[in-house]
Amino acid sequence: MKLQAKYKVGGLLLLVTVFCIRMVVNAYVVQKELEVAKVAGLFTQSLQIEMDKYKLSNVYLHYDSTKSDSPDISLEEKKAWLHQWSLSNRDPNRVSLDSIFNAELVRQGIKGEGAIYFMRDGKTICTAADSLFKENALMVKRMNYRLNHKPGSEMFLEGYVKFSFWGLFFQIPSILMYLIGWSLLIVGIYGGYKYWQKEQQQREVKERQQKFEDDLRRKKEEEEGEKREEEKKRLEEKIRRLEEENKRKQDFSTVIEKEKPLESSIFIEWIKLPNGIRFDKTHGKVKYSGGIIDLTDMNRTVFAAFIESENNLLSYMRIRMLFLKVKHEKISREERAAISATIIRLRKQLEAISSIEILSIRGIGYQLVIKKENEDKVSL
Repeated sequence: MKLQAKYKVGGLLLLVTVFCIRMVVNAYVVQKELEVAKVAGLFTQSLQIEMDKYKLSNVYLHYDSTKSDSPDISLEEKKAWLHQWSLSNRDPNRVSLDSIFNAELVRQGIKGEGAIYFMRDGKTICTAADSLFKENALMVKRMNYRLNHKPGSEMFLEGYVKFSFWGLFFQIPSILMYLIGWSLLIVGIYGGYKYWQKEQQQREVKERQQKFEDDLRRKKEEEEGEKREEEKKRLEEKIRRLEEENKRKQDFSTVIEKEKPLESSIFIEWIKLPNGIRFDKTHGKVKYSGGIIDLTDMNRTVFAAFIESENNLLSYMRIRMLFLKVKHEKISREERAAISATIIRLRKQLEAISSIEILSIRGIGYQLVIKKENEDKVSL
C-alpha cells in the first residue's frame, strides 16, 4: 500500500509539473506573439524615422494615371518605391535603418536583436553579422514596393528579430505567479504525503491496539452471551408453560359457558371505570359500549394491577413479580423483553376499546390511561 501511495504521489507531482509547464509554454507563445506585434510596429516606426532623417517625407511627385504604364499601382505605392530607391542609393547596405531599428528595440526594453533584409535589382542585403541569423529569427514585417510591372523593378524590405529566450521568458507577466504556484503545489503535495504517511503509521499502531482490545472484549461478550442465552431459554420455557396453562383455563371456561349460561350461574361484580367502562376483576371481563372482552388470566392480573396501583402506573419490577415471581433487584434484558411482550398482548386484547391506552414511561414502566369523551387522556 505504501509503495502504491508513493507511485500515486509521484504521478501526481509529474502531472502537476507537466500541467504547469504546459501553462508556461502557452504563456510564452502568447508573449512571443505580443512581442512580435510590438516589434512590427517599431519596424514601421523605424522606417518613418529614417525617412525623416533624410528629409524624404515632403517629396512630391506629379502623377497622371492616364499617362502611366501601370495605372493599377497607386501614387502612394509609387511614392514609397521612390523613397526606398532614394534611401538605398544613399545607404546601400541599409546600415542606418538597422541602427534605428535596434535602437528602438533597446528603447522599448525588448531583449532581442534586429536585422534588415533588403532586396533590389535581384540582390539581397542583410545587416546581420551572422549568416544564419535569418534561420533563427522571426520575420516581423515585409514591405513590397512597386513602380511598374517591369521584371526586376520591385523592391522588398523585411524586418527580423531574434529574441533572447530568457529575456522573453521573464517578460511573461504571470511567470512569477506560475513559478510560485508550481512550488506551492509541489511542497503541498509532498508535505501532504509525508503527513499522511505519519498518520498512517499512527493509525496502524492504534489498529493493532484496538484489535487486541476487541479480541478481549469479544471473548468476554461471548461468555456473557452464553449466559444470557441460557437465561433466555429458561424464561422462554417458563413463559411458554404459563401461556399453555392460561390457554387450558380459557378453553375450560369456554366449555362451561357453552354448557350453562353465565348470567344464570355466575355473580359478577363490576368495577366502574371512566367513559362507561366496567371491569370484572374476578372473571377478567371488560365491558364497554361495543360489548364484553374476556381477558386471559395473565392479562386480567396485569389489568387489575394497573387499576389498583397509584396513578395506574406499574414499574418493571412490579410487572415482573406478577407473573415471574422473581425478587432480585436487577432486571435482565430477557426479562424486560418478556414484560414488553406481556404488555403487547394486553394492548392487543384491549384494542377494540379506543379510549384505553397503555403508555410506556421510559426508565420506569407502563401507565394505563382512559380517555374520557370530549376530554384529554386521564389516569384513573
